[in-house]
Amino acid sequence: MTSFTFGNFINLFRIAKPDIVIAIIPFTTSALLGWFLKMRYGSKLWVHIQDFEFDAAIDSGLLQGNAKKIFKGLLWIEKKVLSKADVVSTISYGMIEKLKQKTDARSYYLTNWIDVSLFDKMENKTHPYLKSENFKILYSGNIGTKQDWDFFFNFINEIKCVKDIEVIIVGEGAEKENVLNILKPFNFVKHYNLVPFDELPLLLSSADLHILFQKTDVIDTVMPSKLLGMMASGKPSIVTGNLKSEVATVFKESKGGYYFDGGSIKDVLERVDVLIKDEKLRKSLGLNAKDYVTRKYSKNEVLNDFSTELIK
Repeated sequence: MTSFTFGNFINLFRIAKPDIVIAIIPFTTSALLGWFLKMRYGSKLWVHIQDFEFDAAIDSGLLQGNAKKIFKGLLWIEKKVLSKADVVSTISYGMIEKLKQKTDARSYYLTNWIDVSLFDKMENKTHPYLKSENFKILYSGNIGTKQDWDFFFNFINEIKCVKDIEVIIVGEGAEKENVLNILKPFNFVKHYNLVPFDELPLLLSSADLHILFQKTDVIDTVMPSKLLGMMASGKPSIVTGNLKSEVATVFKESKGGYYFDGGSIKDVLERVDVLIKDEKLRKSLGLNAKDYVTRKYSKNEVLNDFSTELIK
């Protein structure tokens, strides 16, 4: 971060006068550099926050003694820097609420987006990983600590006697070796490494059902990017997690699948059983999901609104 800051400070004196300066956090020092440009040229300063880096460190509970005092000092600096911005945007409504505790600057909701057009015309194509005639349940993403793998293992054990079903995991991560070792006895579970980005729309569109089992002890204030792809595929999803998360709200509004708190495997199993038997319902939920993402998170909608706001 230090080299980034000093290197770019020198570059401030090499650029022509900008009308608008956009600074992206992390790092918070980029907003400080943006403020210098605003002071020098009288430019409009727009700060966009992808992550509250100092809050994340403090909330982890890993900071002790002097380190904790230092980060609290950095939070004070963060508030001062954000107060110099004309507009501060961030990627979720939960983060907007946290932002209001830090600054009185005008806030703007600038969500992560997805190019929904990449998922068009996929109906008659199938990815090689999902060629079977079985009912295909897909998890595609990081195999890490944020996912509730105990719930996943319980789910796999409960459906092992279901005929003509297949669970496909596509991904890598810190928990990959442990997860795959536990799943070895279940021959209806397949694993593949991550696919190239240009194959992802076809992969997601080839599933019959998407699953995402998240731990419930963390309130996810951000719409996971993997969920945007799941919904854009036009296929239904079953997700578990904290009921206070932004994702829970999205599922309630979109009617594109089912969201549970992860307290009972029975709820998930019942929905899977219904979806296996009811193709019409699967199509209806999938269309709801894609329509919602197109209206709320598509590249064109998000960036057109942003462009309009930027020149106000």
